[in-house]
Amino acid sequence: MELSVVIISWNAQRYVRPCLQSVVKAVSSLSAEVIFIDNGSQDETEQIVTTEFPSVVYRNLHANRGVAAARNVGMKMAQGDYILLLDIDTVANAESIQAMLELMKQQPEVGVCSCKLTSAADEPQLSCLKMPTLTLKIKNVLLVLLIKAQKAWSADFLRRWGERLWDSNKKYFYLEQMDGSEPFDCEYLIGACQCIRAKLLDKVGYLDEKIFYGPEDADFCLRVWHAGSRVTYIPTVSIIHHYQKITNKKLFSRMSRRHVNALFYFFWKHKRLFRTGV
Repeated sequence: MELSVVIISWNAQRYVRPCLQSVVKAVSSLSAEVIFIDNGSQDETEQIVTTEFPSVVYRNLHANRGVAAARNVGMKMAQGDYILLLDIDTVANAESIQAMLELMKQQPEVGVCSCKLTSAADEPQLSCLKMPTLTLKIKNVLLVLLIKAQKAWSADFLRRWGERLWDSNKKYFYLEQMDGSEPFDCEYLIGACQCIRAKLLDKVGYLDEKIFYGPEDADFCLRVWHAGSRVTYIPTVSIIHHYQKITNKKLFSRMSRRHVNALFYFFWKHKRLFRTGV
């Protein structure tokens, strides 16, 4: 089998139909399987998947085991030479999936690749990044707070502070390369869309299940680099990502606390609190 698409979901019923409709159509001409891992959703996800998408392999974990654990279940079930991890809030297309597969076939040194992710309005998402540091994460939290404050009070000084903070954060992204026409290597790709060479898992292992929610994607890509493979971004094709950033919606929620704990675990594991690069 050429490709296994692994999708995980938790209480995201409104995204299930558009996501699966797009994926099933996009891989219809390939030797492919679609695996859906349900992290114990309490909505109608199971009914929708099992009744409306009979070709999709469905597994319910009956509890929210986190992003890494759920994806690992799907990847261990996968039979394809390549595994495409997709978030439930994505809308895929055949052109982008084919481009990722072609790059992987033509460049065997690439272990993970992705295409551009955009909003429904075709706004590009910063989905290829340099490795997270404590400084970056603090600035990101401050930027979110400033944006929220600006919306509430419309003060010019808040806007100026936000612009300065964003200017200092630009170095963590690949803004110029994202506007180009050639694939390029990046330090890591967010887990919303990652095409992985399946045999590489024997060398680098699966996602770290000690990371409940982020940055399991950065951790995995760092291990890919350390194993001698590359992480590559394709800027010329794209899929839609509606981008459920739940930690931005409630900065001090239980999920945000889990995210913070996972970040400090990542920093401790790789000894890189302020260290950059791979």
